[in-house]
Amino acid sequence: MTIYERVDLLEQNYNNLESDVMQIEEKMTDSGWIDLPLTDGITAYSEEQKPRYRKIGKDVFISGVLKGVTEKDTTVATLPEGFGPSKKVILPIASIGQMFTKMTVNTNGTIIFNRSSIEPVIEANWHSVACNFSTN
Repeated sequence: MTIYERVDLLEQNYNNLESDVMQIEEKMTDSGWIDLPLTDGITAYSEEQKPRYRKIGKDVFISGVLKGVTEKDTTVATLPEGFGPSKKVILPIASIGQMFTKMTVNTNGTIIFNRSSIEPVIEANWHSVACNFSTN
């Protein structure tokens, strides 16, 4: 092997290593917890259970409990660009008592409470937003 071939091989290995490091850094990037931007009329159920979100690599985590939902198909919050799921996510969410709510997180980041197992929905009822999903 000539000196030029060795230099080329070393350069190629360095580029591969640099690419691997960048991929690891991307997987480890953590936004930290950020307050979820709630829609008008929707509020945190309590300060201790304030709705928040974070992104670690390509995974988004949402936690917290909210209140103020009074109608079906209510947009409760919108995640910023880059935080929406790669595909629409539909989840059953625990709510007050024995009530369950269907929650949708769209690819554009909107979080919508679609319906409740108990009607009518009362503004003071609490609803969990705890979930996680992957982005693009």
